[in-house]
Amino acid sequence: MLVRRTGLLALSGLLAGTCAFAEPATSVQPYIDSIRGTLKEKTESRPSLEEERERLRRERPLEEGSFIEKVKQKNPEKFATPAEPAGFIEERKGKMESKPQGGAIQALHEGRSELKARFAGDIHNAAGFRVGATLNREVSGATSKNFEDMYGSGFAPDVALFYEYQPFRSEWLGNIGLYGSVGASYFKGSGAFQFPVKKAWAPADNFGSESKTRFQFFVVPVSVGLDYRFNLFHFIRPFVIAAPTAVGYFETRNDTVEGHQGYSKGLYLAGGASLLLDWFSRSATWDQYATNGVRHSYLTIEYSRLETLSGDLDFSVSGLSAGFTFEY
Repeated sequence: MLVRRTGLLALSGLLAGTCAFAEPATSVQPYIDSIRGTLKEKTESRPSLEEERERLRRERPLEEGSFIEKVKQKNPEKFATPAEPAGFIEERKGKMESKPQGGAIQALHEGRSELKARFAGDIHNAAGFRVGATLNREVSGATSKNFEDMYGSGFAPDVALFYEYQPFRSEWLGNIGLYGSVGASYFKGSGAFQFPVKKAWAPADNFGSESKTRFQFFVVPVSVGLDYRFNLFHFIRPFVIAAPTAVGYFETRNDTVEGHQGYSKGLYLAGGASLLLDWFSRSATWDQYATNGVRHSYLTIEYSRLETLSGDLDFSVSGLSAGFTFEY
């Protein structure tokens, strides 16, 4: 019994201590706790956002148009956007046409674009050809027969190809070039007897002096020298040429007799002008550059004179020629 009583007393004391420990202790931050309580009360008593909006609608109904719109209506001049001066880009846009159909490259080829063809590199070469227009020829020498009597004095094809290397070139001073050309002339005619051939059955009549033999005469002049092209006018470029020349020639005939051939030495002098053709068609100029590398094209007219100084035949040829010159 004593033991049971002692155990009950101990259990009672343990419960009493536990209850005493569970009692709340005094707060160590009473001020903060009071603020928290106040905020909690205000938060709980504060109306919701919808309630606040409804209250404002009841107190001050919304009028048509906002405050800013009303101010703008009363003072329109203060809110007008000032016109900015057009800049360089806008000015160019106004002058340029609308975007061409088919792209800028097609428009450039058709001449409808303001774009300019841009070429790379410098010009150091020129080439072209010329055709004799009105040439006067005098050929004399080893042949016993007069040249005009055999080949006539009418028009004969006369063509020359030339090339020029320009080591120095200036857009203002012009250029000095190394000049070379190869030409060709062609003549044909009939042979002639020195005396008329009489008919055996009619001595009073004759066959005439013309022979059945056909002759062909070829002249090939080769010139190498210097030229100077002025460039003061840009669109028109005067020039002068001086070149020693070797004139090769050979004659063929349709009978069994061998023809005559040889060469003579002489001097070729020429002067003329080249007219720039680029401005006629920008698209054609660009196509020539893109395809063949040609930078400028010229219509060339020149007056030339060829005089031989030595050889079996003496040639004297002078007159006007026309052709085209291409720089690249």
